[in-house]
Amino acid sequence: MRDPQPLSLAIAGLFLLLCLPRIAVPGSYLFDEGYYIPAALSLLQGEAVLNREHPMLAKELLAVSIAVLGDNPLGWRALSLVSMTGALFLAMRAMWHFTRDRTASLMFGFLLATSGLTLGLARLGTLDAPMLLFAAAGAHALAKDRRWVAAVFFGLSLACKWTVAPLLPVLALLVGMRGAGGPRAVGIELLRFGIVPLAVYAVSFLPGFFVRENPFVPAEFLTLQSVMKDALLSYNAPNPYAARWWELPLGLAPYWALAQAVDGAWRFIVLIQNPVGTLATLVALPFAWRDRRLRLLLPFYLTPIVLAAGSDRVAYVHQFALPMAVGLAMAALMLARMPRYWTVGTAVASGVVLAFFHPYITAAPFADRGAGERAIWIDRWRIVDFDTWAPVHRPHFDAREKLQAICLQRPVDCDIAMLESPLADLMAEHGLTRAAVAFRTGGAGSRVLALNATPAMRERVRESLRSGFPPSAGGREEWTLSVRRGDFVAVGLFEGIPRDRPAAERRVRSYLVSLEATPGS
Repeated sequence: MRDPQPLSLAIAGLFLLLCLPRIAVPGSYLFDEGYYIPAALSLLQGEAVLNREHPMLAKELLAVSIAVLGDNPLGWRALSLVSMTGALFLAMRAMWHFTRDRTASLMFGFLLATSGLTLGLARLGTLDAPMLLFAAAGAHALAKDRRWVAAVFFGLSLACKWTVAPLLPVLALLVGMRGAGGPRAVGIELLRFGIVPLAVYAVSFLPGFFVRENPFVPAEFLTLQSVMKDALLSYNAPNPYAARWWELPLGLAPYWALAQAVDGAWRFIVLIQNPVGTLATLVALPFAWRDRRLRLLLPFYLTPIVLAAGSDRVAYVHQFALPMAVGLAMAALMLARMPRYWTVGTAVASGVVLAFFHPYITAAPFADRGAGERAIWIDRWRIVDFDTWAPVHRPHFDAREKLQAICLQRPVDCDIAMLESPLADLMAEHGLTRAAVAFRTGGAGSRVLALNATPAMRERVRESLRSGFPPSAGGREEWTLSVRRGDFVAVGLFEGIPRDRPAAERRVRSYLVSLEATPGS
C-alpha cells in the first residue's frame, strides 16, 4: 500500500491554516496563559520559578518562543501552533507505521484536525500542545521500533505535563508482553520506560537551579515533586467549567475561554470536542473486543478515565486531549474496516461541524452576544452566562459578591494549596480600578508565596512581607494585597511552621476574610 506521507503533510498544512486566523486575539492572557506566560517570562529574565505545580520544559520552550518572537500574543502562542501541527503529522505517521493502513492513517489525522479541542489548544500558550508533540514523537519512534528514542520523547512529554505519566507503565507492560515476551521482557521495558523518561524529566528542571529568587535545591527535588502532586490534587473546588469523569468521554464539558466584547465586537473562544469524533469513538469501543489493533489502544484510552473516576479532583476538557486522541485513533481504525461511504460520511460530517464551530474557536467577530447561544447545542454546554460576561458597570457590591464567590471556593486545608484569583477579567468586567483582598493565616511567622504573578505583583508581595503582618483577633494574622486592574494573582498562604520541619507537616490554610472593590471612574 502506498505511503500517505504527502497527504499527511497536506492535512497538517490545512490544520495550520485553520489555526492562524486571529491568533493574536485577544491581545491579553487567555485561559491558562495567565499562569504559564508569566512563568516563562520569569525564567527568561532569570528571576524565579513560578507555576511550580507543573513541570518545567514547556515553560522553558515558551521562554524561547518569547525570546525569539517577543512578549506579544504571537510569541506566547507560536509554540503551541507549531507543536500541535507537528503532533498531528507525527500521530498520522505513527498510525501508518503501526498499521500500514492508509485509510486509518489519513482518517485519524482528519478527525484530529477537525477536533475543536485540538485546534483550540493549538492557539493557546499553554503546556498541552508541547506535551502532545513529544507524546506523538514517542509513538512514532515506537512504531519504528526505536524504543530508546521513544523513551526519551516520552520523558520530554512528561517534562511538559504529567498527562503521559500513568500511561508509561501500561506501555511498558504491553511492549514487554509482545510476542513471546515473559516477565523478564516486561521488567526490561518497565526499566526502559521508567528510568529514561524520569532521567529526561529531571534534567528539564536544571534552569530552575540558576534563578535569582528561591532557586531549586538538589536535596529538595523529591520534596518538590510531592508538593507538585499535592498542589494538583488540591484543585477540587466545584465550578461550572469542571467536568465529572464520565462527561469528558461524552463530550459534555466544553470550556469557554473567551466570551466577551473585544476590539468592538463580540468574540468567543471555546475548547470543545467535535461531537462526530466523540460519537465515532464511543461506537468504536465495542469493536475493541473483536479487533486486536483497537484492543491494544483501549488501555491508553481507559486508564485516564478510570483514574479520573477514582479521584475527587475536578477535571477540565483540555486535560482530556491525549485520551481523546487515542479514542480518535480507535475510531479511525474502526472506520477503515467499514464500507467507504461510512468513512467518507464521517469525514464530511466532522468537517461540517468544525466549519460551524470554527468562528467560535478562533475569536471571529460577532455583532452581539446572542451569537454565542447558537453554539450551545445542549443545555450542559451552557456554562457561561453571557449576560454576566458583558463589560458593563455594575454596583460595587455586585462585584464584591462575585469576587467572594470565586475566592470562597476555598478555604482549603491540605498539604499545599493555592487560592486562585483571576481578578483581571472580573475587574475589567465591573469597571473596577482597584480591589483589596485580605487573608487570615495560621499564626505567627506565616509565609506568603506568590506562585503566579506579574513582576509588579511579586514586588508588592515582597513589600507586604517587609512591612509585616498587622495583628488581628484570636492570635492570628491578616494580610491584605491591593490588586490593580491587569493583575493576575494566585497566592498560597503557608501556616507558621518552621521551614526545617518535614514538608508534609507544613500545612496550608487560606481564608478570605474581607474583600473591597472600588468602581472605576
